[in-house]
Amino acid sequence: MKSVNSINLLVAGLVSVFLVACNSGGSSQAQNTQSISATVSTEPQSKSTSSLKSTASGVVSNAPDKGNGVWDYSVATDYYYGMQGNGLAPSLRYDLNQLHNSDISYVFADMGNLIGGSIKGNPILESANSSCLPINPDGSAPIDYAAFHYYAMPQLSDEVVSGASSKLGSCVNGNDVTNYYKNVVGIKHVVPQIDFSASFLQQIVTLNNNDKGQAATNAYLVGIADLIANTINNDQNTYGVAIDNEPSINEQFPNDPIGESYEVVFFGEIAKQLQIHNKFLFLFAAPASGNQLYATFSNIVLLPALYDINPNGTDPNPVPLNTYTDEVNSFIKSQLNSPLSNAPLMFVLPASATDSTWSNLQEYNSQSSHKSPILPTGQVNQGECDSKEALAVGSIDNYVLENFLCAANGNCSPQLANVENFLGSSNCTNYVNSGAQTIDYFQQATKSLASVVPANNSSRYFGAILYAWRISEYNDIAGAVGYYNQDGESDLYKLDSLQFPAEVSSNVWSAFDSWTWGNNVVNMKLN
Repeated sequence: MKSVNSINLLVAGLVSVFLVACNSGGSSQAQNTQSISATVSTEPQSKSTSSLKSTASGVVSNAPDKGNGVWDYSVATDYYYGMQGNGLAPSLRYDLNQLHNSDISYVFADMGNLIGGSIKGNPILESANSSCLPINPDGSAPIDYAAFHYYAMPQLSDEVVSGASSKLGSCVNGNDVTNYYKNVVGIKHVVPQIDFSASFLQQIVTLNNNDKGQAATNAYLVGIADLIANTINNDQNTYGVAIDNEPSINEQFPNDPIGESYEVVFFGEIAKQLQIHNKFLFLFAAPASGNQLYATFSNIVLLPALYDINPNGTDPNPVPLNTYTDEVNSFIKSQLNSPLSNAPLMFVLPASATDSTWSNLQEYNSQSSHKSPILPTGQVNQGECDSKEALAVGSIDNYVLENFLCAANGNCSPQLANVENFLGSSNCTNYVNSGAQTIDYFQQATKSLASVVPANNSSRYFGAILYAWRISEYNDIAGAVGYYNQDGESDLYKLDSLQFPAEVSSNVWSAFDSWTWGNNVVNMKLN
């Protein structure tokens, strides 16, 4: 579900640093790491079947509630500002307070990360100085925190930029996050979202390739699944958990069905343990394994996206609205009428920075490149990159960028000099095609749902999700982070590519608000 769009920056003569920072999806962090000794238990959790129906096939959960939601990537910063007063900006609490009629009953909070390690122990950890990482008296980390991180991290920590927490917040324990969304913001269904790290996926491949092969891999996945399910089941504020299967487990084994079988084992164990407590497993980018598992576990919800659609193939020009409409209508219909299963569906809408379709439009209307335009077919006009927010003294952009760039290159004066150079014409040149295109993919996605759902198997439609909530400064900060090689080497990245717009705009919020409360068949079915 990760995605980004484009400010391209040419860089020279800067120093590399280690970073503890999230990417656009929050799943890839440059980390200071330490090894610990831990083992992953594969013992099943105790079963409690109160208030649930039992059948010959086992415990059956009720269907999930229908409703609309929002995907949140800037969780730590959201919490930091949302807990102040009645909710300051930028925070989801503030945004929802401004939209008193907004029908948001789900939040998918990006706050979990899986990392790899030996099945016998020694998984890789976040930096030990993180306040969110409990440490045993002997200096080791408790087993529950060995492979699964249940907390939200800001884009930059104080270890990277002194005082960053004063603008971005600091690490927040997972239980505090879910309490914030459930009891402070007042969102009924809180669903932590978990990402895969490269080390976690590599661990699966490594175990599969060793002498014990599939048996060892299955045991590892069951152990991690129980760790996740136990954490979610013990958090009284959660409605379930979401897994972003990107890159997918299946993709690690090209042309080999064993990849999908591992997804079935992993997701199936999570679903089984959650179902005991009547909680739900939401799967993104796992249609095959998700549909297969639904025959056994009725607590699975699939999350198909309406933005990773690019019928143009490699053509970088924006997809015409009529083409997008045809593609989305066909996709929604195929999902609703799929013969594979009757699993509930919640469609993910292109509300801000997304991949493919949305990205190409943004790049066409506002490209950034030091060398040449991205689209040689279009007439271009050269201009400077937008630096208004970053040069506003006291803003999040200004404070974080100034201090990050200062700490990295050691040049801390004069005031604003680093930011001015960072976004200056010698470093960042903007090319804009003449005749900017105005294509509202978000509005069309909602129109398509309103027209296609009632005419097909509408019983499978359980709601729509805004993708994704971030702070508006997200991409400028990510641009500074991308300024440097994050592997501790002296080589520099020459070009940094970002996604925009980062935040859900007020226009999108307003349109979603009107759509959810409008007199249309789709949302009447949610009530």
